[in-house]
This record gives sequence, C-alpha cells and structure tokens, in this order.
Amino acid sequence: MQSGRPKGQRAASPRRRTIQGVICPRCASEAIYRYGRTKSGKKRFLCQACRRQFTLRPSVRLSPAERPACPACGEPMHVYMREGETIRFRCSRYPNCRTFFKRAVREG
Repeated sequence: MQSGRPKGQRAASPRRRTIQGVICPRCASEAIYRYGRTKSGKKRFLCQACRRQFTLRPSVRLSPAERPACPACGEPMHVYMREGETIRFRCSRYPNCRTFFKRAVREG
C-alpha cells in the first residue's frame, strides 16, 4: 500500500500550537509553548517573545527569617533539596562550610 510520499521520507511533524489562557509574566505575550517539566513535576513554559521560562504556580519559597542559621558558623542556610516530607538545608558558605540540616515539612 502506497502512502503518497517517496520511500525513506518521514511524515512532517505537527505544527506547534500556543497554549490557550497562559500569558508570560514578564511581557504578557500569549506566544507560549510547553517546555518540559521541573524537577517537582510542574509544567514549564517558554515565552517566544522574551524567551523567559516559567511555571504557572511557582513553588513556595522560604523567607530569610524562616531559614535556620548554620550550627557550625552561624551563617544563614539555603534550601538544598526537598525530599518528600523533609527539606534539606545547606550552609550559604558552602564549600567552605559543609554543614547540612534536615527539617520536617510542617502540615497545614
């Protein structure tokens, strides 16, 4: 059975479509494409006008007042990794200070 195209040629790829209802937070453009997923599984988007990558609902960030101080040197710690029900912090002076700290995520 013949398909209508010469042997060895592949079918043309489908055209990319913009996502309805999603606008860029930087330039308010509607020329948005899906651009994979983040580590946490959220959809990532790419603005074709200003090339910004973004997600619809960004993850919650801890304010500097909520971050613990390093037990070894006293400097503030940064979120290093989120693992299910725990958050792992690392000293902001890393690699000079290699102190890690784990904290359980609070419910509600």
